[in-house]
Parts: sequence; structure tokens; C-alpha cells
Amino acid sequence: MSKNNVINEIKKYRPFEQLMLLASRYQLNEDELSYMKEIVQRSDMNWYDFLGCSMVNRVNGVVYKNIKGLKIPKYVRYFLELAYREQKERTLVHQQEIYKVSELLEKENINYSLLKGAVLNTIFYEAGERISNDTDMMVGVQDIDKVIAILKKEDFIQGEVREGELVPATKKEILFSRLNTYEIVPLIKRLDDSHLPFHEMDINFKLGNDDVKGTAEKMLEDTVLLVNNDHQIRTLALEKFLLFLCIHHYREATMIIKIVNGDDLTLYKFMDIHFVVSQKAQEIDWKYLLEVAKETNRLNDVYYTFYYTELLYPGTFEIEILDMLKPENTDFINQYRGRDNTGEVYEWKLSFPERVFSYKRKEEALKNVEAENKRFKAIQEQLKK
Repeated sequence: MSKNNVINEIKKYRPFEQLMLLASRYQLNEDELSYMKEIVQRSDMNWYDFLGCSMVNRVNGVVYKNIKGLKIPKYVRYFLELAYREQKERTLVHQQEIYKVSELLEKENINYSLLKGAVLNTIFYEAGERISNDTDMMVGVQDIDKVIAILKKEDFIQGEVREGELVPATKKEILFSRLNTYEIVPLIKRLDDSHLPFHEMDINFKLGNDDVKGTAEKMLEDTVLLVNNDHQIRTLALEKFLLFLCIHHYREATMIIKIVNGDDLTLYKFMDIHFVVSQKAQEIDWKYLLEVAKETNRLNDVYYTFYYTELLYPGTFEIEILDMLKPENTDFINQYRGRDNTGEVYEWKLSFPERVFSYKRKEEALKNVEAENKRFKAIQEQLKK
């Protein structure tokens, strides 16, 4: 889709949603800037909804950078600037903690890769534009115990934060997560910092619960060292990094439990794809991405994520790229799934524009939750035996 069609494509949304979509783009041309100036002057522009939607969708940092020069209400500017400054301080602290962990793992020759926000906030966004709540990492199964031992020496504990307190996980919880999910129980360290009280490490050793053995190791065959402020961080090769973002997004966007919790279509996940592709489109080997997506049986994940990113951020992809990555059967585009391992599939009645910024999708999905909970509980009991 041509970038000239951006304004026409977003006009299907309400004014405050249009402004949020434009203001969270990587770059804006003169026509888009001019249209933003028109939106902020509209009498039907709801600034309270704009603030709330920007914060809930976690795009407020980029939004602030793109609208701070416009004539907007003082309270809107104040609120967004306050949030931006806090995010910036938090990100700078988080980056230092990421650098420390990276140096430790490099020193011990661990085959690992940082993922998602740990890389995005350091390489693709300026501090303050995006917030991250944890550090995601992938390691091979053979290195899990080594990584745990290294981090425990640095005062990390496997557990969770409850009401501001770090609660260690039980041996049963640790074993259950290791045997039945794609990640271990998070490793968390208490920090003496008001901006980032805890540093949480989420360590993946598979691409998902339905993953086959050895896929993580295959992904880790292509890692690269990136430099930021004289520090190095290791991540997946660009195509595999993008693939992992798609896998994560597809899983959360289509899982019923995420939908009813409102965590499924958070805009920042689409914005992440838009930012990476906008900055690196000429460097991405699209044929290699297609190859790896097919090898890992994740082509649906990629196409779903790219398809809807293009709807929200028109012009992100060349039409030829989307056509190349399009699977033969695209029924999944309008479907969501039951909780992991149930195998249930449901068709959306609401269109994407009707549900993306509306909790009507939660109401629709709730109709199937009771049956899903019963199935999931039965599966959990079976796994524990």
C-alpha cells in the first residue's frame, strides 16, 4: 500500500484514534503532519479518550514526541511529558541492568539472545519513547541451569512480585513451568531504584508450548552483537528477531485469556513491527524470513502480524512482501483460539476496526470463557498426574 493512502485508511477510526495512530508512526510526511494539525482543532476531538487510549496502548512516549509541537491542551501536554520523563528514567536504569547481564553471559560463553523490549528500547527507540516491564531472553535447553546459576550469584531469585514483595517460587512451580511451558519461572532481582524497583528476566527455551524440540537452538544459530553507547547486546539475526516478535504477538492477539484481559491487541505491539520494518526494510532478507517461518511452522504468525500492522500503519510493507508471505489458507486472520492446548478455534463476529480499540471484543470472547476454563482445568489436572 502506498504511503499516500495513510490518511484515507485511518479515517475509519474516531478522531482521537486517528491522532493516536498518526502520532505513533515512525515518520510523518507533510500531508500527515497537516492532517494531525486539523485533528487537534476538531470540536469532536476527545482528549480524555486520547490520553487514556494512548496510555493503555503504551504508545504515549512516541505520541508525545510527535505531537508536543502542536497546539494541544496544556493538561494533555503536561500529562504526556510527565509520563515520557518517567519512562525515560526507567529505560535508562533498565538498559544498565541489561548491559550487566549481557556482560556476564558473554563472559561465560552462554549461547543466548535478548528479545523484544530489551532490544527494541535499546536499538530501535529513543529512551522515553517506549516502556518495557521486563527483560526477555532465549537460551538453549542445555544452558538453562547455567544461566540460572549465573543470575542467582547476582541476587536474582526465581519467583514473582506480589504487592511490592518478591516471593520465591516453590520447587513444584519451578518444575511445572519447566516441564509444561516454553519458559522458566522468571528470575527477579530487587533494585534500589524508584524508577525500576525490580529487574525481571523472562527466559524462553522454546518458541511456544506447541514447539518442537531443538527449535530454540536452531534460532540461536544466528545471533548478532549490536552496539549502543559503547555497550554490546546480543540478539537474533534481524529476520529471526522479527519472527519472534510475530510469534509473541500472534499468540497474545489470538488467545482467549489475553482477549478477556484486554492484553491482546495492545497497539504498541503493532507499532514495534512498524518501527523495526520502517528502519530496517532494506536490510531484511524477506526470502530468508519466509524460509525460517516455514521451517518453524510460524508462517501464520508472521502473516497475521504483518497483515494487521499494515491495516493500522499503512505503508509499512510493500504489497509484494505481503503477497510473498501470504499462506494458502488465511481463515486464521479472523479467528481466535482457546487457552493453550485446548485446540478450540472461534470466528470473530466483529470486524477488526470494530474491535481493535473497543472492549466489545472482550464481551464477545467472554461468551466462550466458561467452557474454555473447564477444558483448561482438565488439561492442567492431567499434566500434574
